[in-house]
Amino acid sequence: MELWNLQPAQAEMLFLGGIRLTAMLVIAPVFGARNVPRLAKIGLGMLLAYIIVPLSAVPAAAPLSLGEFVVAIGKECLVGLLAGWAVSLIVAGIQLAGALCGAQLSLGMESISDPMSGHQSGASEQLYIVFAMMIFLGTNSHHQLLLAIKSLFELLPVNGLVIDDLMPDRLILLSAQMLVVAARVAIPIIAASMVADVALAILAKIAPQTNVFFVGIPMKIGLASIAMVFTLPYMASYTESLYNGLFKWVFIVFGL
Repeated sequence: MELWNLQPAQAEMLFLGGIRLTAMLVIAPVFGARNVPRLAKIGLGMLLAYIIVPLSAVPAAAPLSLGEFVVAIGKECLVGLLAGWAVSLIVAGIQLAGALCGAQLSLGMESISDPMSGHQSGASEQLYIVFAMMIFLGTNSHHQLLLAIKSLFELLPVNGLVIDDLMPDRLILLSAQMLVVAARVAIPIIAASMVADVALAILAKIAPQTNVFFVGIPMKIGLASIAMVFTLPYMASYTESLYNGLFKWVFIVFGL
């Protein structure tokens, strides 16, 4: 498909596909980071549309009217945002796991600036986010994202969204899956923290003169750090399996 030899209907398809992909990249992991320039996101979205749309989209029979074109832009923005949101839930679940671990380790009060989102977050959250991003890039999960995008164009063509097909229960289901991800990642560290609390309670009964608060925090941090080191391989394989299932997360939103 040559840009200088496009028919009006083909140009509309490419533009609408670029709108969908740009909206998705605004929210998707890595690409949606705040430190990624906006022009880079727009350029990448349009470039991917030029590559993917001709391979998977159904050609339009005739150009759309102005009203239909405006409605189609809104539909493609919605599709892209929902797809990007579904993918970002994986990273959000891992970030939530980091927040839960930080709260258990009494690290919830400190915060540092997150360059990817521009918000303040705890050190444990930062650690888990960076780890999730490393897994995303190190396992070539961005390839899975591109395959999911191509499949989405095949199953849900440009301007093919029916608003009535978007069911709130699917969005609630995906949000619940985010909580499941957070729980599975954070449970080992939370369990280690609970073991430390039980040990400190027993110590306070056996030796009341011991300064439990002085001993407790280093003990909890130490046990949780050991648990974190031993569970990193599990977390890596679990996160990779989540990224390999990007198709499922994206398709659930649209009931595909």
